This record gives sequence, structure tokens and C-alpha cells, in this order.
Amino acid sequence: MRMPKSIANLKIKSRLILFYSLFSIAIFIAASLLIYYQVRAYITKRLYSELEKTTHLIVEMVDTSAQISIKNHLRAIAQTNLEIVNYIYSRYLMGELEEKEAKEMAKEILLSQVVGKTGYVYAVDSNAVALIHPEDGIVGKSWAHHTFVKEMSEIKKGYSEYFWRNPEEPEPLPKAQFYTYFQPWDWVISATSYRSEFVNLVNIDDFKDKILNLKFGERGYATVFDSNAEAIIHPFVEGNMLEEMDEQGQAVIRQVLTNKNGKLDYLWKNPGEKEASHKIGIYHYIEDYDWYVVSTVYSRDFFQPLTYIGNVFFAVTFLFVFAIILLSVWLGSSISKPIETLTEHFNKCAKGNYQERMPDIGTNEIGQLSTGFNVFMDALEAEIADRKTAQQALKDSEDIH
Repeated sequence: MRMPKSIANLKIKSRLILFYSLFSIAIFIAASLLIYYQVRAYITKRLYSELEKTTHLIVEMVDTSAQISIKNHLRAIAQTNLEIVNYIYSRYLMGELEEKEAKEMAKEILLSQVVGKTGYVYAVDSNAVALIHPEDGIVGKSWAHHTFVKEMSEIKKGYSEYFWRNPEEPEPLPKAQFYTYFQPWDWVISATSYRSEFVNLVNIDDFKDKILNLKFGERGYATVFDSNAEAIIHPFVEGNMLEEMDEQGQAVIRQVLTNKNGKLDYLWKNPGEKEASHKIGIYHYIEDYDWYVVSTVYSRDFFQPLTYIGNVFFAVTFLFVFAIILLSVWLGSSISKPIETLTEHFNKCAKGNYQERMPDIGTNEIGQLSTGFNVFMDALEAEIADRKTAQQALKDSEDIH
């Protein structure tokens, strides 16, 4: 392929500077882009991985905290009822009530309570026979064939989770209970609730601060909201978030409610911020409480190393190109200067100065060219001298004749 005339006409030094600089810039830009995108892909992968792990930890923390809150709530109900029965029993001991009357009063109070939405308080004896229960068909029967009933009748105080189906219910549902023991009447008193109603037993304050104190990068945070998009835990927002849109009109919360588990990529501006920032997030659904946990992070906080890398590559590229230019100037000069000197000597020779000689510059190609020039000039000068001698001899011969 022929070189364009405009480039072919450039001096060797100029061509070296041009080609070396362009080649170096191209190589460094390609290398920089390759490394940039590889590092970006790696950071993105690690970021999603760490965010995924953190979100799972938050889900476990919420679940554990909720379980503790539920357990404490059920324990408090069971203990309160034990105190009530103790009080009524003390009235019986003081003769204020007959034992039968006292038991009926205690039973009425226990049955009058609702735990959660439809949970209740019931009691069995040490033989797992139901003594108090809102369903009359259950009272008086032995339920020792149910592991959780047999266990509570033996242990008499503790916490357990189990499945239960009341007569009007189509299938067993998950429940939890805390039970305690009133020895004088052999009552194992239990406060129980369906797991689907656990959310009504959870004390958010037990773990709210733990969630709010979690930070991802400089400004990332975690949030919890329910299936109605009501903010349960959020550092900035209160109330319903269903209609919240990002800066591109994307219904972020609706996306979470629809998919239940997944990733987020959106532009968001929190209250008090001047402009929206790109965010990514991971969200998970907690079925037991009908809650959603979302962990979000500002991508800028985690991609700052890329900016640093980009600046470093820009600086290195600039220095390298500058070094290449200096090298090209030196290399071009080392090639072009002897050629220019040789050209200058040829021009002088053309004007009749045959004594011009090139200095010894080594054995490379230009050195060989210089040596060849000197040999040529020596031969030319000798030939000229011989011609002058011959011409002088011819002239002297003519003068004699």
C-alpha cells in the first residue's frame, strides 16, 4: 500500500514522531478501555454479590429479630395470664371465691383475649387433655397424639412452632406459641398465633435501629416495606411509597412488589438532594411477614476506584506519549542529521568543493553510506586529478608542436 503523498513528503523525524505517537496513543487507549471495562465488570459483579449477601443477612436479621419479638410478645401474654390466674387463685385461697367459680372466672378471662388477629389463649393439663380452648369440640379431649401438645404438657414452659387446623379451616397453618405452667390447677397456659399474623406481633423498634445503621458505601442504605408499599423502615420516607417514581419515570416500588425478588437499576433523588444519582439494589420478599427488604447503594460510591484508575491511565498515557515523542525526536535526529549532513556535502560537491568528507559515524547503514560517499569522493577527486594531469600533458604537447 502506497503511503499518502502528504505523509511521504514529511521528514523522517516528523514521520517517526507522528507514527510512534499515534501508535502509542492507540495502544494505551485500547489497553485502558480493556482494563477499565474488565475492572468495572469485576466491581459490578462483586458489588451485586456483596449486596446479595448483605440483603440475605438483613432478611435473616429481620426474621430473627421478628422471631425474638414474637417470642417475647407471646411470653408476655402467657406470663400475664399466669399472673391473672394466680391472682384469682389467691382470692380462692382467701375464701372470696369457690374453686369452681375461680376456675370459671379464669377461663372466661383467658378466652376473652385475642392474640394478633385471630390467635388465642388456651390450656391443657399434664396429660395433654384440652381444658380451655375457644373451640368447644376440642375441650375435654386428649391431644397427646400431637407432638407439640405432648411436648408442652411434659415440659410445661417454653416456646414452639407447629402446624394446626381448626375445624372450620381447610388445611393446617403454621403457628407459634409460648406456654407456662400453673401448678395448683395443673394448667399449661399457652398464648398462640398464626404465622401469617406474626407481623401484628412484631415490635419494629426491636430492630429498626440495626437496619437504619447499616450503610453501603457512603450513602447506601436498607429499607423495609410491606405489600401495600407502606414504609416500615426507611431513613427518609414515611407513609406509602407505591407511587414513588425514579427520575426516569420508572415505578421502582411497583417493580419490587411485582417481582418479589431481584435487582434494581435506577436514578433516585432523596429529599434534600439537588440531583438524582444512579443506584443499584437487591430486594427479597419475606413471606412470613409479607415484607420486602431492599438494599441499595449509589454506584458512584463503589465505582470511584474506576475514576482513579482512569486518571492514572490518562497520566501514564500522557507521560508515555511525551517520552515517545522525545524518543522519536532523538531517534529521528540520529537518523536524519547524518543524512542532512550527507546531503549538505553532496550540495557542496556539486558546487565544485570535492574535498568534502563525511566524519566516521559507525558501521550502520548510514555509516556505510557515509563511507561510500567518502570512497566515491576520493575516487572522483583522483579521477579529476588524473584528468587535469592528462589535460596538462596534452596542452604541453601541443605547445611543443
